[in-house]
Amino acid sequence: AGRFFFLGTKILRLLIVDPSPDDAELTLTALRKGGSLLKSQRVHDLAGLHAAIEKGGWDAVISERSLPHFSATVIVDTLRHAKLDIPVLVLTRALADAEIATLMRAGVRDVILKNQMARLLPALEREIAVASERAQHRVTAQALKEIQEKHRAVVDSAREAVGYIQDGMHIDANKAYLELFEYQNAADLEGVPVMNLIDKNDHP
Repeated sequence: AGRFFFLGTKILRLLIVDPSPDDAELTLTALRKGGSLLKSQRVHDLAGLHAAIEKGGWDAVISERSLPHFSATVIVDTLRHAKLDIPVLVLTRALADAEIATLMRAGVRDVILKNQMARLLPALEREIAVASERAQHRVTAQALKEIQEKHRAVVDSAREAVGYIQDGMHIDANKAYLELFEYQNAADLEGVPVMNLIDKNDHP
């Protein structure tokens, strides 16, 4: 069941993946001291994980390293398959450096030992902030792509010859420009000095 704790003005929506209700409660207790509003749900099996992910709205996942019949890397893969950029943090009692490295390479954002609970909230806030920045970057990149596509469509449909030059070299051109200088496609023109298309008498 979901539960709410008043920790300040920030609402953190956390999915806790842990077979132990007591350990999950210890995690929430540690976070409760941080000063934000927390919404959480605990799941302990794959069915619960899939249902919670389908419900959506999570800022982060805090998981035990090893769970019955699956592991933290399965959570990362499940989120990736669902095309969700949600940070996964592993909270466990003890772990060798090699295992930590394996988890991080698999996509886990951080590994925190349960005897270092003071690290949990700062790590959580950091990863949520980074995920938010990545989301904003994707929005900005998509908006820029749409602007570029619209601009390209306008230029390509123009009757005037339009060439793009950088440092004296062609980098692109529209159809009218290619036809004017008898090039088949923009790739053939790319990297050609613009002076090559100007009569030598006109170079000055």
